[in-house]
Amino acid sequence: MKKALSISLLFGLFLCSAHSPAADVSTHAVGSMKILRIVDGENGVPVDKLNGDQNVIRKFVPSGFCPNLITSYVLQSPDGVVLIDSGFGDFEPSRMLQNFRQAGLQPDEVKTVVLPHLHADHIGGLMTGSRKVFRNASLHVNEVELAFWLDRNNSPKVPESMRFCFDAVEKLARLYGDQLKTFRDGEKVVPWLTPINVAGHTPGHTMFELNYDGQKRFIWADVIHCMDVQVRHPEISAVFDTDEKEAVRARIKALNLVADTDVPVFGGHFTDPGVGKFYKLPEGGYRFMPLE
Repeated sequence: MKKALSISLLFGLFLCSAHSPAADVSTHAVGSMKILRIVDGENGVPVDKLNGDQNVIRKFVPSGFCPNLITSYVLQSPDGVVLIDSGFGDFEPSRMLQNFRQAGLQPDEVKTVVLPHLHADHIGGLMTGSRKVFRNASLHVNEVELAFWLDRNNSPKVPESMRFCFDAVEKLARLYGDQLKTFRDGEKVVPWLTPINVAGHTPGHTMFELNYDGQKRFIWADVIHCMDVQVRHPEISAVFDTDEKEAVRARIKALNLVADTDVPVFGGHFTDPGVGKFYKLPEGGYRFMPLE
């Protein structure tokens, strides 16, 4: 437990026992596809990890703490089972794999894993000890993202609290070998899932547009860390961003892309229910309408 707690402190995310537990598994239909939202744990961001106008931050986060979740998504269709993100795994007390199995799934069913970026709370669940968890899966990540984390010379470019991710990515590459593959911006891994560049949080950070049976959804990872303030004020950044200015630009790009479209967005760090729609406000900023 001491090791897990120390990583939590470094990562800037704290266990959030003061808030109600999230629904561990929820199911959403997109035509003949099922999206299973699987919660890894309840975490959060203290306001001292947010940068920007402190008066704005205090106004929208008076408690001093932003609750959020660590979430993975399983996309079940006749084409097979696709996993997006895997939670913390061994890096942090994690219940993703337990919830995955309780949903009636087995790791060997997963043939494709798509990774929005390579921070530990997104890739940790792909490994346990020295073993692969999803033995039959090919892993796909943006080519710029993988190249960045496999180059130790980039360590000074990363906040100190995130540098342990270089070790995590090296381990991932070692365990999965040629099962770890890359894609370019806009290059589809599966026909109905289009990657969209939102670099800034990390150099190859990616969101996804899902189009299936004539229906559309968006799936985000770390576009937003603190729903309480970054929706209304997307110019507020977080210390875990590799490039905070670019992360702000990417957040505004993503919000402009989805706002007023009436298309639901699933978020890797949204609080329950984890999915909703965004709308522009006349006075600036956005509002989020959660969907049950």
